Amino acid sequence: MKPFLEIDYDKLPKGKYYTFESIIDTSKFKNASPEVLTIVKLEYMLQIFFCNGIIIRDNIDYYTDENINNFEELILSLPDSPESIKVVKNRFFNELEKIKKSLERYRNPSDNNLKAIENLNTYLYMDY
Repeated sequence: MKPFLEIDYDKLPKGKYYTFESIIDTSKFKNASPEVLTIVKLEYMLQIFFCNGIIIRDNIDYYTDENINNFEELILSLPDSPESIKVVKNRFFNELEKIKKSLERYRNPSDNNLKAIENLNTYLYMDY
């Protein structure tokens, strides 16, 4: 019998994350109100899928129009009261704009960005 710390657990491939539903089912928040669950799901998506509006190699598959639209629909489903939910809702709208702008820059990189990538690739593959 292996000690607990040596047990091998299943691991997702790099760049793949568990769904919110699979995480929340084992959480102490699973019986929270629908608004709280929506907020927690939005936070999960923001941090895990969208890396707070930053596209990296591991999350590029999550930057889809479908996921972004789902994120926006969840925000819109939140009520405007109480004030604490309204504040959170506005924060998520601000984050949504960052996410959309990141995707737009990724899809349509500027000349400066293309040159920087070219320079970086040249530097990374130089023989020293």
